[in-house]
Amino acid sequence: MRRSVLFLLLMLLLTACGVGVAAPHPAGKLRVKVLVLPPDGEPLMGGAAVVAGGSMLLLGGLNREDLSTSAIWRFRPGERLLLVGHLPLVTHDHAAAVDGGAIWLVGGGDASGSLPTVLRIVPNGFDAESPGHLPAPLSDVAAGVLGGKVVVVGGNQSGPSAAILALTPRPFSVQKFGMLPLGLRYTAVAPGSLQGGRSVLFVAGGEGASGPSKAVFAVD
Repeated sequence: MRRSVLFLLLMLLLTACGVGVAAPHPAGKLRVKVLVLPPDGEPLMGGAAVVAGGSMLLLGGLNREDLSTSAIWRFRPGERLLLVGHLPLVTHDHAAAVDGGAIWLVGGGDASGSLPTVLRIVPNGFDAESPGHLPAPLSDVAAGVLGGKVVVVGGNQSGPSAAILALTPRPFSVQKFGMLPLGLRYTAVAPGSLQGGRSVLFVAGGEGASGPSKAVFAVD
């Protein structure tokens, strides 16, 4: 489940960069153009990817030795994979979203356990600051942007969490936004709209207390 969700997110991000997904097949099936990235970097999992400034950025993650990393990798169509910076900490199983021209990295974990991290990262130069923290350590988390707020969904907090948090960038604050019907970790989040044009965040799949989930929710 976790790998399939990460693959889906990677395909969506490559599409946003202008690559990766071709026109629908006449039979209604989507044809995916698989890109072979140059072997400049290292195998990673548990990182977070965003699209900023026309580039796909991969933040942190676990390396082949199962150690958290701080690397920021950049991929642009037609260019080589490039190490462009480092986070101020090593982390994996965090989430990231872009709002107000900045990348927001939330939650995650390292060798000591889950973290309450909140970082604001400027894409030009990758300077990072921590305007505050989550109310409690949280890993295996997802995030998206809704109504000018960074919405943090689910995660692992001594078990799958049902909490939805809203981060207001300026002035910085963290508030409880709502609750999912069930606790979820490793869920996927994407922006969309319902009939009538109401903006929502779709929350799909993940892992609950009883195992993988096939549920899809709309958060507004």
